[in-house]
Parts: sequence; structure tokens; C-alpha cells
Amino acid sequence: MIEETQIGTDITKTNEQIQYDKQAKNLLSYACIEAWILKCLVSEFSDYAVQDICSMLTGKKQDGHLLDGETKLEMVKTEDTVVGQQTIRLDAYFKVRVPFTNHRIHINVELQKLPKVLGWLKKRGWYYIARMTTSQSYTVFEKDHYEKIEKVYSIWIVGGKRQKSRIERHTLKGEDGSLDAMELIIVYLGDPKDTSVSPIERLLNTIFSATLDIEEKKRIMQEDFFIAMNTDMERTVEDVCNLSEAILEMGRDEGREETKREDVMNLSNAGFSPERISHLLEVNIELVRDWIRNKLE
Repeated sequence: MIEETQIGTDITKTNEQIQYDKQAKNLLSYACIEAWILKCLVSEFSDYAVQDICSMLTGKKQDGHLLDGETKLEMVKTEDTVVGQQTIRLDAYFKVRVPFTNHRIHINVELQKLPKVLGWLKKRGWYYIARMTTSQSYTVFEKDHYEKIEKVYSIWIVGGKRQKSRIERHTLKGEDGSLDAMELIIVYLGDPKDTSVSPIERLLNTIFSATLDIEEKKRIMQEDFFIAMNTDMERTVEDVCNLSEAILEMGRDEGREETKREDVMNLSNAGFSPERISHLLEVNIELVRDWIRNKLE
């Protein structure tokens, strides 16, 4: 029997098309979701069982193998304002202590529709990391005590219509490994039915799928990821589980654009001119040139 928990209720609400910004961030605040993210993506937690990580996050001992589906994490302020700089708004940002150490790490998880220029996404990720690092001034370290800076992870969950999900890692580290203060991780979502991917890819593909119905999501999340879901719902989402105006749009329009962009790059690599590509694919010439130029950069 599938357990009833608060996270299940919120998943159901999300599938009933409650506004994305509020509900997607809401999902990311659950300890059971973040426990899987830490287990699979954050090296400091990779050796621990996800049940133990969930206990660390909630301060509660796990009862059985099912994860705590009720407790939410206390997030750091989600709006970072610096005089003279652009205000950034973070989807989910929390701090966690590394087990059996005195070190804390900062975790930021962002949801993003597929950007038109992927290079822009990586630069944005590093900008967020820089802001979360400099914000530690006079809260974590003072004056020139930079050795006290705490490590920052920025994890981006990126939509798009792909058959295969994948994970990219970018780490700022010195040649001797002494500098390990920042890491950018990008998870590109893919087919939720692909069981060959890593556990975190499958979990995120399931949560943010626009094709799995709610009952299938509940089954996968409880049976494969030990997350108890709520079954008390008024109706079952039929063919498309719209997750809202952002993540929910990411499948179709952005997916078609991504495919078109890949076709442009393939023809460009084969030696076709931008003008010829524009004619063959019926894509605006300026857009073709922009895609090629950004790829080269």
C-alpha cells in the first residue's frame, strides 16, 4: 500500500497545474528529494545511504526504509541583493554540514527550461556560484581569512526533449587538488522510461516528466526511491502531466528548437554555408548564424 505523506499531496497539486514557480521550488525543499541529490551528486555524501542522509537533513531517525516524505528543509534567503549588481533569485538554497567534520557546504538547486544558448547557462551557473561565495564575507569569513570560505555547489536541472539524460560536472580545483571550493553540476533531463541512467537522473526524469501519469510517478518514487506518495487524489492526470508554465513547456517547443539547432550544427560541421542551411531547414538566417557563432565560442 502506498503511504500518504505531504510530499505526495504536493506532487498531486503540481500535476493539477498549480503554478510552476511555487510548486517546483516546493518540491525541491523536501528533505527526501534533496537527500537523493546529495547522495548522487555531492561527493561529500556519496558514501552514505540515502536514508542516513535524510536523517541528517531532518534530524529525525528514519523509521524503516521509507524516507521522510513530510519534512521540508529550511532554505537560506532565496533573493540575493547586492548594491550595484543584479538581484538573483535562487530556487532552492540550503547549507548542510559534512558528516563527521566541522565543514559546511552550500547547496543551490535550480530548475531551468532549456536555454537557447547552452554556454550562457554555464556562465550563469558560475555567476551564481560567485555570488554565493562572495556572500560569505562577514558571515563565514572576515577580512582576508579566505581559507574559511565554504564550498559551494550549484546544481541545475535542465529541461528539454531528449531521449537520454546526462550529467555535466565543472569543478574549480587547483592542480594539486588543494582548491576545491566550487562545483557546477548540470543535469539534462531525458526520457523517464529510460532505466539505464543513474538513479538521480531517473528520479528527476520521473518527477518532472510530462508523459508519466501521476500513479506511475507514485509507484516509481515509492518502489525505486523509497519516497512515500499520497494516493488521495480527485483525478488521475491522463496523458500529459503538466508541471506548469515553465517546466511543463520545456518538452515540446524547446525540444523542437533543440532538434532544429542540432540539425543546423550537423550541416555546419558538414561544410554547408549558413545561407544554405537556412534554406534547407527553413530557419531564419540570423538565428542560424547566431547558433553557429555561439557554438564556436
